[in-house]
Order: sequence, then structure tokens, then C-alpha cells
Amino acid sequence: MLWVDVLGLLSWIVAYALVVYAAERFGTSPLRHVVPFAGLGVFAVAYLGIAWQYGRWPALAVGTLLAVVTGVVIGVLGRARAGRH
Repeated sequence: MLWVDVLGLLSWIVAYALVVYAAERFGTSPLRHVVPFAGLGVFAVAYLGIAWQYGRWPALAVGTLLAVVTGVVIGVLGRARAGRH
């Protein structure tokens, strides 16, 4: 089932992109520029580990969950920041 692999990988890529966006937009530490590189390694190892150990469907589910949760967190942070100014 190639489509499960593609969707799983895509969900992890979207989650990674959202994390990088959140780090750049809301981060105040100088280390926020390290997040994309460290995050890429962590996400790659996590995706491959889950896919290898548990299969394709759990990798898709975890990636989708990460993307949704990260999107919600970005929305909440954006709304909280807008309320403060």
C-alpha cells in the first residue's frame, strides 16, 4: 500500500514544517535557528522507527496527530499573542 506510505510521510513533513514555523514565529531564543536541523533528525528517526517497528498505519496516525496538535498549538499561540497586543 504505497498510498499509506506516501500519506504517512506527508503527514510527518507537514508536522515538521509546522514545528519549524512555530519556532521561527514564536521562538525568542537564539537556539530557535537550531530547531529545523535538530527537528529534522528527530522526525526522521521517529518516523522510520515507528514505521519499522509498528508498521505503516501507526506511522500515518502519529504523523497526522502531530500535524493536527501542532496546528492547534500554533492557532492558540497566535490568538494568545494577538490578545496581548
